[in-house]
Amino acid sequence: FQVQTTEPIFAERNLGQATLLGGLLTFTTYSPMDQECQRLGNSTLYGLYYQTGTAWRTPVFGDSGLWVNNEVAYKIDLDYGLAITPNLHVGGEEGSTAFVQTSTGAIVAIKQPNLPTQEGKTGRKSWFEGIPTTPAP
Repeated sequence: FQVQTTEPIFAERNLGQATLLGGLLTFTTYSPMDQECQRLGNSTLYGLYYQTGTAWRTPVFGDSGLWVNNEVAYKIDLDYGLAITPNLHVGGEEGSTAFVQTSTGAIVAIKQPNLPTQEGKTGRKSWFEGIPTTPAP
């Protein structure tokens, strides 16, 4: 006996931990296939502004997060496989890079150049920092 329905089956779930950097909440979701015989589902990477839970006013995913139907894209399809927790890397360039490994073994690197705030970077800004401006007596 199989139930026939015209309603969509919503099975998308967040299975990992979210990361928060520069005002952007980055997390993955997994959607299993609707057929029992198909092994792999699809994973999606989301990037939402942490104060509103909506897309940031500019695309945060660089070239991949362009405008879609006059709306800012706030998610990217990671293709087949289960992806759990994104790992973020902050380097010398603007923004960050999200690295996500799927159950197929693929590691996907997605640039996030337009973070809502640039406060995620730490460290020395110049070699003058920490030197007193007046000589000691």
